[in-house]
Order: sequence, then C-alpha cells, then structure tokens
Amino acid sequence: MALTLVMMKETNGKSLIEFLTDRAARDMVSFHMPGHKGIRFYEKLGYDSLLSNLVPLDITEIKGADNLFQPETVIRDVMNRYKALYESRETFLSVGGSSAGLIASILAAVQVKGEDSYVVMARNCHKSVYNGVKLSKSEPLYIYPEIISDLEIAGFISPIKVEEILRESKEQKRKIACLVITSPNYYGICSPVKEISDICKEYHVPLIVDQAHGAHLKFMSKVGDVPPPAEEQGADIVVNSTHKTLASFTQTAIINVMGDKIPVVVLGDKLQVIESSSPSYILMASLELNARILEEKGSILLKEWWDNLDYFYNKVREIPDLKCRVHPLQDPTKILMDLRGRGYRGDEFGDALEDLGIEIELWDNNLVMAMTGIGNEREDFHKLIKALETIPEKSLENKKLSKIGDEEKIINDLVGRRASASIIPYPPGIPLVAEGEVIEEEDLRKALDLRRRGAKVIGLNLDI
Repeated sequence: MALTLVMMKETNGKSLIEFLTDRAARDMVSFHMPGHKGIRFYEKLGYDSLLSNLVPLDITEIKGADNLFQPETVIRDVMNRYKALYESRETFLSVGGSSAGLIASILAAVQVKGEDSYVVMARNCHKSVYNGVKLSKSEPLYIYPEIISDLEIAGFISPIKVEEILRESKEQKRKIACLVITSPNYYGICSPVKEISDICKEYHVPLIVDQAHGAHLKFMSKVGDVPPPAEEQGADIVVNSTHKTLASFTQTAIINVMGDKIPVVVLGDKLQVIESSSPSYILMASLELNARILEEKGSILLKEWWDNLDYFYNKVREIPDLKCRVHPLQDPTKILMDLRGRGYRGDEFGDALEDLGIEIELWDNNLVMAMTGIGNEREDFHKLIKALETIPEKSLENKKLSKIGDEEKIINDLVGRRASASIIPYPPGIPLVAEGEVIEEEDLRKALDLRRRGAKVIGLNLDI
C-alpha cells in the first residue's frame, strides 16, 4: 500500500528566498548542520572575499576545469589532498552527499559479487542504504542495533550479531556482497568497527561504513577523546559527509577507499551513474576549501573545538534538572540532553531552545541533540549554557496534542499490511517501517505521534 504525505502547511506568504534571507537575519546560534555554522567562520579564516563572489564560480566543464568523472588536473588535485588527509588508497568527491556515495558503493559491491547476492545491513541505516539495496536488486539481511535503554535510542552494532549472520549465510551458501553499518549513528553512538572488520575479513566480505556524521573523527581523535575513525579500523569503504561537521557546503561528501575488495574503477563508474553529469563547481570548490582549512588550520581549529566541548560539559554539570548524557561509545561532539526534570518532552525542549535563539539538530522522544561543528565558537557554547539555565520549569502534564483525522481509522486500515513505501521520520532518515515490511501498530502510532508533534515523516498518508 502506497503511503504518501499530502498535507500542506502555511507558508506565511514567504517564498523560499524570503525564508532563507529572513532566517539568516535572525542570526540564530547553530547547533545544526552544516558544520561551518555560517559566514563568520570563513571571515575569521580570511575566505570571506572568495565566498562573497560565488556566482562567477558557477561554471560547467569549460576548458581547464577538469571533469569530476575523469579527473586529471584541478579536481584530481583535490582528490589527492583528501587522500593525504585521510591516508586512503583513493578518495572520490561527491556532490550528491553521502547518499550518492553509499548508493554507488552498494551498487559496486553487488556488481563485483554478482546477481542473487545479499547486502547485510544495520537496520538503523540511513534511507540511502535502503535505496542502494533496492537499486542494486539485491536482498537485505538486517542486523538490529543494541538499544541503549536509558537513552531510549538505537546504539551500536554487535560484532557477535555480525558473526552470527555471516556464519549462517555461509552455511546456507548465500552470496554476501557487503556489510553496511552506520558509525557514528545520528546520535553519535559508534560501533566497534575494528572487531566487525576483522570478522568481515574472515568471511571475505567488504565492509562499508556510513561515517557521514564522523568526517571529523580522523582529526579530532588526535586532540580529544573520541572514537577512532573507521579509516583506521579496517573498513574497506568509508563515506564521510564533510558538510555535516567540517567546512564544506551542504550536499558535499567524500568516499574513502581503504581496502581492495571493491575495485576503484567499479566504484568510480557507479558514482558517475548516480551523480549529476553537471556537478556544481561551487560545491567542489567548497570541498577544496575544506581541505585547505584542514591542511593549514586543522590542528588549531580541532583543538579549539575540543576545548569548547570540554568547557561546555564541565559547565552543564552545574545546571539543575538537566541530564546531559554521554555514552562510552558516543562521539561527544553530538550533545544529547534531557530536560524531563523540568517537565519537557524532546519537542517541547527543542521549541524552548529555539525561542531563545538556539537552533538544534534533532529532538526524539525525551532527547534533544545539539550538533556541534568546526565552526562553533566559545560564545555559541556559552549562549547554549545560558539558554539551558533560562528555560523555566513547566507542568509535567504534556500539552494536548492536536488530532489529525481519525487516528483509529488509519491504524485499523493499515496495521498488518505490507508497506509499498517506507515510513521515514526525518531527521534522522532511518525507516521506521521499511518498504515490504509488515506495518505494526506500535510503529504506526509512533509515526502519527511524531507527525502531530511537528516532525517530518516521509511516506505517511494523512489524506483523510
């Protein structure tokens, strides 16, 4: 059954451009991606004159501009710089985000393995992984992440479960094209990639790591106590969204090839299948700018970032009723906060912060996640602390939720049927119900609750 969202919201008479310019004028403190956090970061580093004249950079493949899909000169140079930064065998640039890199990696792995192969994947993978499996015409085999009960979120992927499914597949003579896991996940929880990669090597299965939220780990691990990057833990392909926590523009990413199980030439071919034949030179220029910043100022900027995080975590210990939870496997650059002690659900907590000028990345149930990046300054953390101190206590009784149509009718009509489209809360973009799965009442009620509370839920039909 197709589930398509057809609701419209008020635009307040604003166009997209008006929304963007108004939003910029609000000068919110950003604990949301992208990682650069705005023009001040580039001004501080002396790149404001370049970025204030972006229109002349908007070209296509004119003479001397090279070609993303046959790079030989200026684009090849950017790729080489990332190879050196991440110590990879090869690095590809993506102007289709990590989504394009993940889809291409899966397509390449399935081509190498052949028809009728399976993709073993973490059930909490991003929707792009599901799309890659679908496009490759392979079959998924799910590994469910461990649940962190006190946080009520999905956690790490257990190596024991990896070994079990690969051993079972070998016994049943299934062809496994690759294993795909997300580390860190949207909440910053990392999996033990080294243990998982050792198991994959034993079974001759390529390991693809969606490290979209961890492009900084390679550099932050040199100055602070963060989980090690997948590039250093035996992964074969590591996909990084440099725009999420570092300094390139939204929609940019890199694909680091570390092993030799998936030929570079095959991966490169799949990338040109997935991406636009007219890639944005502005986006590619921002990838070069990010590489330059990491080369020239990376150690200083990452140390400042870590010091600011240390300052924040020390200060919030003094704030009453606030739980700022850090899991042992968590990347602490993602700040998870719980304000139930003052009577706030996650969505209410997020709204309260926004009213105080703080833009957060995600709310989920009782948590709010503030996503820090290379562009955050000490003043940003100071303002977040002041906002957390300012939020007043409220009644423990949750505000009344508005009804959207006849909920019971929706549930009765859909529970027990197979979804022909995924139901995906966004963010984080992880399917609550994947295409082809049986719709369970608990999942449907959660999707409706999220939608009522203001979350985006892709694929949920409320046309009643």
